[in-house]
Amino acid sequence: EEGRREITGEIVSAKFVDSDFGSTPKMLVREDSGNKVWGTIPDALFGWGNETRHIDTFKGCLIALTATVTRSEKDEHFGIYKRPSGAKIL
Repeated sequence: EEGRREITGEIVSAKFVDSDFGSTPKMLVREDSGNKVWGTIPDALFGWGNETRHIDTFKGCLIALTATVTRSEKDEHFGIYKRPSGAKIL
């Protein structure tokens, strides 16, 4: 489903992606519906709770966040999200 919505699911992978603007933390999330979305890891997740998280600790975590999703033209079960907010580890 496209548009601004809540994303809930398991983090399948998390890594830093380099670009001309620097390195950005990204994650792939498998939603409860089986669809997958890719986007930036919000800063709030790195300092969730009383601990500072390392990117290697995200895989397997259940999360919820609100973001704007755009469906891929090549795969109807894959999307890119942007402008994440309200992120939390469940």
